[in-house]
Amino acid sequence: MLTLLRSIAGNVRNALASGIVSNINDSGAAQTITVQTHGGTTRAQVEVHQQFGFSSVAPANGAYSLVYAVGNDVGNLIALPPANPYARFGGMKAGESVMYGSDGSRVRIKNGGIVEIWGGTQVNIYTKDMTVNASDVVTVNAANGVIINGNVQVNGNLTTSGTLSDSHGSLDRLRGHYDAHTHFSSTAGSPTSITSAIDSE
Repeated sequence: MLTLLRSIAGNVRNALASGIVSNINDSGAAQTITVQTHGGTTRAQVEVHQQFGFSSVAPANGAYSLVYAVGNDVGNLIALPPANPYARFGGMKAGESVMYGSDGSRVRIKNGGIVEIWGGTQVNIYTKDMTVNASDVVTVNAANGVIINGNVQVNGNLTTSGTLSDSHGSLDRLRGHYDAHTHFSSTAGSPTSITSAIDSE
């Protein structure tokens, strides 16, 4: 009995091992890795078992993976998705999750119903139609302005604290010319008035 238990334990140990990843290939139908396991044994083109809907390629430098010998056959290995503790995004609180890249770009779901999207240099959205529904306010903070390529329809009021301009000039300039035009009273001796002052009465 003891011999049998030792044999089973040995089979379990041989079936599962941790290995150092030296290469990750994501160009084929399945992602594969080159991994070095215990005893210095190196295996190439080991298939990575990935779930549907999400895929990642960890930086190979510092990566490791758990490999499993299917049927205890070391010639038939399957690897779990590689991890890399040196490129891991940390510092989160209980209940939070994040999808991230090695450069710090990330989509982070924080406590309190907050979702943060960080793009290192650019965020691109491709779709046919897009709708943003906000029950309160939408705020856009852009240091160098906002560019819209296309027609804009505003169903409501438009308020600005700056100047409105088009291809013919600014609204302030138009108002200046408008105010320079005086309205003459038909009554003899009556003073002249600035047009915009009359319009505001």
